[in-house]
Amino acid sequence: MRINPTYGFSRKGTGIIMKQLGNLVIICAKREDVALTLEKGIVTVFVGSGPDRTHFDARWDDDKKINDISFELNHGRYRLAEAA
Repeated sequence: MRINPTYGFSRKGTGIIMKQLGNLVIICAKREDVALTLEKGIVTVFVGSGPDRTHFDARWDDDKKINDISFELNHGRYRLAEAA
């Protein structure tokens, strides 16, 4: 992995620019029912509170898994309910 000063991190030889973690941070920042932590290379997203609280874990550089978490928060089981 190398650092690209303009775009952040990219995987050598793939041309894929790692931006999913940044997207996930923005998604979490917009929601009051979600908390995100990043510790020792693991990103953890907590959703909800009390006994119904759940969480997702991924390595900070696992774009696929982070993208899956983002999907769950935006469109999946943990999306915000639409206002009536």
